[in-house]
Amino acid sequence: MHSFELAAAGTTEVVIPGVNRGFVREYCTTWRPYSVLAHGQPMDGPLWEGRTEGHAYVCRGNVCLAPASSTAELAERLATSDPT
Repeated sequence: MHSFELAAAGTTEVVIPGVNRGFVREYCTTWRPYSVLAHGQPMDGPLWEGRTEGHAYVCRGNVCLAPASSTAELAERLATSDPT
């Protein structure tokens, strides 16, 4: 992928605090070239600030959708945030 393609499409950030294999599995069901996933033990920093375990957070353009609390909700959020 070329950097200009990425810049034009933008990226989707997905944050999954803690261990939630269901959320990670749902994220991995589709190739997502315009997204980045952060999951696992929360660390200090703005990426993890205010994020609680048991939820998945999908953000695009510095705007986050409502937290997903189920894999079905995460699938819906990912589908609506996909730039392709």
